[in-house]
Amino acid sequence: MALYEKDNYEFAKNSETEIIHMENQKDKKNKFYEKGGWLFTSYPVIMVFLYVVLGACFGNAGWITGWLVFLTIPLFYTGVIAVKKKKPIIFCYPVLATMIYLMLGFFAGLWHPMWIIFLTIPIFYCVCAAIKKN
Repeated sequence: MALYEKDNYEFAKNSETEIIHMENQKDKKNKFYEKGGWLFTSYPVIMVFLYVVLGACFGNAGWITGWLVFLTIPLFYTGVIAVKKKKPIIFCYPVLATMIYLMLGFFAGLWHPMWIIFLTIPIFYCVCAAIKKN
């Protein structure tokens, strides 16, 4: 009996019959998000708390540049989902590139040479597409 999966269907082939089992998509999605744990659901609240702490500890500089912690929210969620589904193309790389650009611009004053990081965005997606084909 051979067992293989294609497009949310599980096929079990026997010499005489073919059995098809379709998994309920809603149940599958619920199982996926239930296993995320407390960090998965409370990450935005933690980032708001971190932003307030940065503002309180570093004064004006903390409030002005501390908002960059909010860019980690889509990075966290897309990173977790990309790892769980084993699909790196899901990861929100443009937000990461923007975050790196802004951090190096604000903290090191490297506005001019770091714009080149935006050229890595299509490279990332080309590499992901090439990996997916193989």
